[in-house]
Amino acid sequence: MDTNSEWPNDESERWIKLGHLFGKTVFDQIKQYASDRIDANASNESKEAAEKAILDTIYGFMMLFDGVMETAELDHDHSVEFALMGRVYNIQTGQRLEEIELAPEGDGLCMGFHMWADGEFE
Repeated sequence: MDTNSEWPNDESERWIKLGHLFGKTVFDQIKQYASDRIDANASNESKEAAEKAILDTIYGFMMLFDGVMETAELDHDHSVEFALMGRVYNIQTGQRLEEIELAPEGDGLCMGFHMWADGEFE
């Protein structure tokens, strides 16, 4: 790692920092994308229901990545586990510095979800 970087030296701190960045990205971009598509003329009840559906969908994906939900069998002899990876690159060189598995082997995206939904990303 670059010694002049703000990227933490501690492996656990790196996972936490990357996990929070993932959560911030999900809420700033994906949730916002979906929220922006709620009809401005919809009733307040419909808007609230749509916002709840968006959050439920995001949480469902967190459960899938965390391994809480059962995944489908590929066939009689094979199963699959979905993984969420974060790849860290040096902006100047484009060199991949590290790859971190956020889920399912991480600290738990479902726990982070509740903080992220409240706007807490650190």
